[in-house]
Amino acid sequence: MIKPRNLLWQLPLLFVLTAPFWWDFAAHLLNPKKKINHTSAKAERNIVMDGVNFIQSRDGVEELLLKAKKVTSENDQKVLLFTDANAVLLGSAQSFDITSNEAVYDTEKQIVTLADDVQLVSSDGQVLRTSVLRYLAKYKKIKSAAEIYFSGERMNISGTSFYYDLNSGDFRVGSRVVCSLW
Repeated sequence: MIKPRNLLWQLPLLFVLTAPFWWDFAAHLLNPKKKINHTSAKAERNIVMDGVNFIQSRDGVEELLLKAKKVTSENDQKVLLFTDANAVLLGSAQSFDITSNEAVYDTEKQIVTLADDVQLVSSDGQVLRTSVLRYLAKYKKIKSAAEIYFSGERMNISGTSFYYDLNSGDFRVGSRVVCSLW
């Protein structure tokens, strides 16, 4: 007959001696049922920010101020998407205030593409309206391959493309140009 005081040392001994028989079953029973996807083991590096002021400067001089309600990025963080964007181009003879509903900044190529109802206003009151506008930060040039409507003091110009060099002040409007002066 088994005495109760012997159970104190016999049960742990029985537990250890029989472990090879039930250990795998217990491990399988205690593991979670969810399958682990090893292909998504890399951590995603997405950026999502609200109320952002993005400033780009060169040689200590601010060139671009980009404000947005929201900024997101993809995994590589090379492309930033700005929602409800306002850009200010500085560091030249004139400053430009640009508004658009969306902006995309390619950090490698240093190109800001503004889209969806773009309006550029120069510091002297000239206004350019287009659907898409690009600012090439590396070269300090503004380009558009879409139809543009440009208005200034006593003039209206429309065309199918636009180019402006911030360094030299060169200005070009593409084909099908209509100009009204008064």
